[in-house]
Amino acid sequence: MNDYVQKKIVGWTLALVLVLGLIEVKILLLPPSTVLRAQNKVQKSRIPASAPSATLTQQSNIILDETNETLDYEVPCVSKNTQISVGYSHQIRLQFAKCEAHFAGIKILSISNATNSYDATIFDLDDGQQSSDFVPLKEGANRFKITFIDTKNQKSVQEYVFTRFTPEPRTSHAPWGH
Repeated sequence: MNDYVQKKIVGWTLALVLVLGLIEVKILLLPPSTVLRAQNKVQKSRIPASAPSATLTQQSNIILDETNETLDYEVPCVSKNTQISVGYSHQIRLQFAKCEAHFAGIKILSISNATNSYDATIFDLDDGQQSSDFVPLKEGANRFKITFIDTKNQKSVQEYVFTRFTPEPRTSHAPWGH
C-alpha cells in the first residue's frame, strides 16, 4: 500500500473516532432526567398486546419499551396499589417523582427484590427525582421492599409485589402426527 493511501485511511479513521467520541461525550453529559423525559414521551402509549390483565393498561405510571422486555414504573408518593402486573417484562426500573406538600423531602434509601435477592442501585437525578437501575424480575410474584427516609430521619418500608406473567408453553404440532 502506498504512503498516500495509508495516510488517507489513518486520517479518515481518526476523523471517525473523533466524531463518534464527541457524540458519546454529548450523550454522557445529558442529564438522566432529560433522557427519562424523552423516553416517557415516546413510550407513554406502549402496552403489551398480549397482556391478559386490564390493570396494566389502566395504570398511567407504567411505561413499557417497544419489546416489552423492560418497564419503567413511577412510584407514587402515596401508594394505594401495591400489587402491580408487569406483563412479560424481564426488568423494571423504579422512578420516584418529587412529592408535593407534606411528602416533600422523602428520599429512597434502598430497593430490594426479595424474590431474587437483587439490591438495586439508586440514582439521584438533577431535578430532585430518584431512579433505580434495571432490576431483574423472575416469573410470578416479585416481592420488593422499598425503604424511605423523611426530613426528620424517620424510616419507613413499603412493600410492592410486581407480578410477571409466565409465558404459555409452546406446543409442537408436527405434520406427521407425532
